[in-house]
Amino acid sequence: MSRQAEHLSLRISQLKIIIDLLTELQRQEVDLERIHMEQLSASSLEEHWGQLELKKAQIIYFHGQRSGILLSLQQEVANFVARKRLAARDSLLQVDQIADLRRQVVQINQELDRMYEVNQCCICLMYCDAGGGHCLVSLRCGHLFGRNCIHRALRNSNQCPVCRRGALESHVRRIYGLAFFPF
Repeated sequence: MSRQAEHLSLRISQLKIIIDLLTELQRQEVDLERIHMEQLSASSLEEHWGQLELKKAQIIYFHGQRSGILLSLQQEVANFVARKRLAARDSLLQVDQIADLRRQVVQINQELDRMYEVNQCCICLMYCDAGGGHCLVSLRCGHLFGRNCIHRALRNSNQCPVCRRGALESHVRRIYGLAFFPF
């Protein structure tokens, strides 16, 4: 389950708890109002006193329950607000992480640009293409050239133009990968 889905599920459950507490509080208020409205039907003073004591006990009980519900409601609202702030902070962290990743991509692009500058033919000093006639190739010695330039040079002398090591046209190897960098 993703982090956002977990936050959403937690928020929904907190909202359900808050709604249940509010419903219970309304029910308690209705019951308390009913107790206040009830008519005392006592024939003697002692019965009347007993009924008053019973009402007083019910009012105290409902007041205690109401206080507990209000306290729970305050706690749930505080938890909900705290979770919302945490989610906002996480969102800001994700934005920072995305910005950091973008900076890293820019840095990698700059390094790749420098790599392309290194891919210069040692014979004509032109930059090599990713494909075509002037694509980057190497000899066994590791020196890099444009394909057309090194074939011409090897036809004239069977050696590397840089280190003078013996080389044949069959030793020419294309350097792959330049076309795969999407940057």
